Amino acid sequence: MNPSQNNPFRKDDDLANAVSDILNKSQQQKQDTVPDNVVSAAKAAGAEYRDAGPVPVETKNTIYRKHFSGAVGDSEVSGNTRDSFEKLADQEFNTPPPPTE
Repeated sequence: MNPSQNNPFRKDDDLANAVSDILNKSQQQKQDTVPDNVVSAAKAAGAEYRDAGPVPVETKNTIYRKHFSGAVGDSEVSGNTRDSFEKLADQEFNTPPPPTE
């Protein structure tokens, strides 16, 4: 028997597909639970970072911190919320700006 046939995590294996689906759904649920004000702040942070041009990572961190702090204030938030904020901000940064007329 081929050793790769004993691997329960083969790409075409039903178990691997089921585990992958569960992990993807879990990740999506975490992102879905991000408050709207944090999502808006992330988009604003990503846009500001994109518009800043080439800047050091410290500037990126300052921009992200400013927007994140403005959105959550003194409230305690989970690490997942911060991670989701950064992912959303990075997505916005990597999205081309809307055309100007």
